[in-house]
Amino acid sequence: MPVCVLLTEAIHQTVTVSMKQGDKVVLFTDGITETWNEKREEHFSSERLIRWMEEHHGQQEKTNGKRNQNKKLLEDLVHDLNRFSGGGITDDIAILIAEFL
Repeated sequence: MPVCVLLTEAIHQTVTVSMKQGDKVVLFTDGITETWNEKREEHFSSERLIRWMEEHHGQQEKTNGKRNQNKKLLEDLVHDLNRFSGGGITDDIAILIAEFL
């Protein structure tokens, strides 16, 4: 079974961004944004994930070491997803954090 599939009918856009030291690119699967809350009334959503990342970005600077910062960010996100869903994450989730050094 393929791990990654490119959809031929998908429309993609090329964007160029400038990055500086410490900037991060976060890639994630839809299992994160489509996690249901405990009452199955709403998804975690892309908007909520963006807000979550913005709120937690500053907190990560208090953690020693880049590797520890990114590891803690992932652990905190999974913890908050579990709390949001009432412990019922039913889809697979994957996250990749790439940091510009």
